[in-house]
Amino acid sequence: SVIVALFACTGKRAYAELAHAYFDKWNVKKMNGNEKELMDDLGYYESHADNIRAVADFKPSETPKVVVPQNTNRLPKGRGGFISFVNDYIREQRRNGKLLSADRNAKVIKNFSKFLDGDDVSFAKFTKETVEGYRDWLTTKGLADSSVYFYVRNLSCLYNYAGKRGLCTKEESPFKEVKLRPLEKAEEAEQKVLTLDDIRRLRSLDLTSYDKSLSLARDIFLFSVYAHGMRPINILFLKRSDIADGRLTYTAHTIGRQKQVSIKWDKPMQEIADRYAPTTPYLFPCITSSNYETAISQFNIAKQAINRSLKKLGKLLDLPFSLSMNVASYSWKGIMESIMDEVGIGGMM
Repeated sequence: SVIVALFACTGKRAYAELAHAYFDKWNVKKMNGNEKELMDDLGYYESHADNIRAVADFKPSETPKVVVPQNTNRLPKGRGGFISFVNDYIREQRRNGKLLSADRNAKVIKNFSKFLDGDDVSFAKFTKETVEGYRDWLTTKGLADSSVYFYVRNLSCLYNYAGKRGLCTKEESPFKEVKLRPLEKAEEAEQKVLTLDDIRRLRSLDLTSYDKSLSLARDIFLFSVYAHGMRPINILFLKRSDIADGRLTYTAHTIGRQKQVSIKWDKPMQEIADRYAPTTPYLFPCITSSNYETAISQFNIAKQAINRSLKKLGKLLDLPFSLSMNVASYSWKGIMESIMDEVGIGGMM
């Protein structure tokens, strides 16, 4: 700490280099909070080195001043904090072809950076209060509860990944005691489901006088319900070759992991598939490119268009909430419970 203070007071690079020499010997995983704060402070002073005037340079009438951060919880952008780490990680993902995950992480960290007014935050000062402040900030922006959950949950995943790189520990996580979504809001989200009668009304809607995009959105929504709440990323990248011997087998992409899923290929699913000519390897005509980067771009565009069309379908059904692909995932469990009530175990076998 003395060496860092000497650099802050004199601006001499030799002191900064000496401090780095000591830091390089430290075990990152075993560093305590004070040691991490010391490294953060050195990074800050280095970024303001041009503004540091040595004590000997001051006139007798002047009072020496050490450059200190205006907000001690912030770091200048790109000075080795959490956001700097995530941006490096995003670049690594793009190099490795993980474009979808990189796009999601870029969206999350860009939003978090806005909350920090473009600054960075050190791992040592990334606290529970930071997370709660971010959550409340998102709420005041008028975001839906599901959107607030998306941003905070994905931010937590990025923090955990930094832990795997030795930059923080699970015990230090500022997310572990933070309530991501108020209970009453979660209950409201669970009410945004379609009943069996709603599904039947959606299926029977006459859409012949509407744009074809509404029919496509309806088919993809219903397919999600039939396929046990399958997510859009898995549906739009679903290939005809994934269907064999009466089973649909695919790799489900979820946050931070992948898993193999195999479900029965039912008649309603086949009826939807039959409506689309096999012009591409994919079941639905939303993705046409064999180039992965272009295909990801097509997926993002298609997903937005589908959700816009679903909102229109929700109004046609006079639903009390906005229809989206998330509703399809929520509805699967509720519909299965309704079926069990109607036919019982015997009827399901």
